[in-house]
Amino acid sequence: MTPPIPIPADVRAWLRQVFADCNTRVATTISDVPTTHEVPLDMTFIQHFLGVSAPRRLESGWTVNISTHDLGGGRHYSEWGECRTA
Repeated sequence: MTPPIPIPADVRAWLRQVFADCNTRVATTISDVPTTHEVPLDMTFIQHFLGVSAPRRLESGWTVNISTHDLGGGRHYSEWGECRTA
């Protein structure tokens, strides 16, 4: 299925490379320290995308901007139930 707005090849290639590099960083962390907890892996992921978060203008003329937000761990989900009002 063709997307409504065709995405140029250079944009697709850049995005694929960014995600591949991130995967390499996180996988290397897991390989080097198999007992690593989830939080350092999350932070490795976030740090990688912070490094590429500035808008980039590619050859095709498209500008790509990646926004990354860390919402924290799931340990807070149980607290949400206490905050609900009936």
